[in-house]
Parts: sequence; C-alpha cells; structure tokens
Amino acid sequence: METSRAMRKVVTPVYTDEPGGQSATTSLHDEVRRLARNWSLELTPRETEKLGTTVRERVPAGTRVYITWLAGSEFEPSVAAAAKLRGAGLDPVPHLAARAIRDRSTLVDMLVRLRGEADVKQVLVIGGALPEPRVHLAPPSRS
Repeated sequence: METSRAMRKVVTPVYTDEPGGQSATTSLHDEVRRLARNWSLELTPRETEKLGTTVRERVPAGTRVYITWLAGSEFEPSVAAAAKLRGAGLDPVPHLAARAIRDRSTLVDMLVRLRGEADVKQVLVIGGALPEPRVHLAPPSRS
C-alpha cells in the first residue's frame, strides 16, 4: 500500500529553520516525541478524588490537568479538584461551561474561588451541554 502524499509529510516532515536554510528530515519517532512533549490530561472531579495522591506519582509536576465540569453537577467539586491538583504540583485548568453559568455574579464567584482556593491561572471556556444559555450575560457597561 502506497503512503499518501499528506501522510508522507507527517511521517517525514522537512524543517528549514537551520541557519543558511539547510533542511533536516526528522524520523517518525522524533516527530511523535515533539508532538507529545507538552501533553495534558483531563479528569472529572470524581476521578481526581479517587486518584488521591497517586495522580502525582504518575504525572510529572507542572502538567496541565483539565477538569471537566459535567452538565447538571455542582461547581464545588471542580474547585476542590483544582485545589487538590495544585497541591500535588500540577497545573489545574477547570472547564467553565458558559451556558450553565447563571449570571455575572456567579461567574465572578467561580473565578474568585478558583484563583483564591486553587491558584488557578487558566480556565477552558466551553459552550456546555445545554442547548441554550441559562441567561444571556450582557457585556459590562463602559461608563
């Protein structure tokens, strides 16, 4: 079976960022290592709770761990999971399901808690599972 042209580009990419425009072809092994260098992980709050300290034994310090906020669930377990992951030396990145956030006050409370209780530095904002937002948040006034 012949490898397609697009697949050959993935398997044997050619880089030209060498001084003087010299090209260097990498192996598939090198390319996979490059793509997987900054991997991350996703867990639910319940999985984080079940794993306890073993997550730190298996995951390198500083690894981003995305925390799923499941539709219809409370947000408190996400805050607790983020705090546990931060305490284990990992970088928690909680999901914020935009359509499930009731109002601006709730959003502010969520962000303040994540920052204050778990030193969260980044969140992943997703639409969420609801077909329509609970409420439409107006942009802040510029007065």
